[in-house]
Amino acid sequence: PLQARIDWLIGPASLVTALDMKGFSLTTIVLEESIEKALLSDVETASWQKPVQPRTINVVPSTLDSARVDFTPSANPQ
Repeated sequence: PLQARIDWLIGPASLVTALDMKGFSLTTIVLEESIEKALLSDVETASWQKPVQPRTINVVPSTLDSARVDFTPSANPQ
């Protein structure tokens, strides 16, 4: 499985991979020492997110009967 071969993750984050892209992007590379060093280096860009190592996610069941919120639309055509 792919998960067993992942060393670092970036995101979820607002990274620009295309100006009008719908959905998500998955990029994988062969991790060489120089690339790993660069990814983990401190940078001055405030929006850069450092990579994190994957970990097991604990799934907690929802206590809500439904996440749907009923509403009545307005008469405004916009």
